[in-house]
Amino acid sequence: MVAEHRSDTSGTATMPSPSEAQDRYARTEPVRGHRSRVAFRILAWLFVGCVLVQVLIAGLAIFDTPLRWSWHENFVHMFEYLPLILLVLAFTGRMPRRIRWVSFGAFAMIGMQYAFIGLARDLNIPAIAALHPVNAMLIFWVALFLARSARPA
Repeated sequence: MVAEHRSDTSGTATMPSPSEAQDRYARTEPVRGHRSRVAFRILAWLFVGCVLVQVLIAGLAIFDTPLRWSWHENFVHMFEYLPLILLVLAFTGRMPRRIRWVSFGAFAMIGMQYAFIGLARDLNIPAIAALHPVNAMLIFWVALFLARSARPA
């Protein structure tokens, strides 16, 4: 950021004093943090909605037609990185550490979804895949926690 110059009575340019620069920073920083928190809240609720849609698609694959499994496999790619974006926003919005850790945890839990399916196939132990829907419930609860924790400032 380029420092603003001010002119003294002799017409020469001088740098703002440290207290003036600090005051200017204090006025702009809460705005940035507020914007991050607003974006966090919107994206957290979007994450909740995406998880619900993902579960709906899985239900359609089970109860309507197995052709919907491809929808289930592909839809996750539209929102799997939302928790990482939430993590960045939690830092820029100066949100509590708990929110940062839970955002990271949500991303890790999505990774676990892939692991449960992959391990079940690779090890030929279908019971491991049974952890996939259980973890999906936990992801929903975590997403809901993040959305409800993002109170407007």
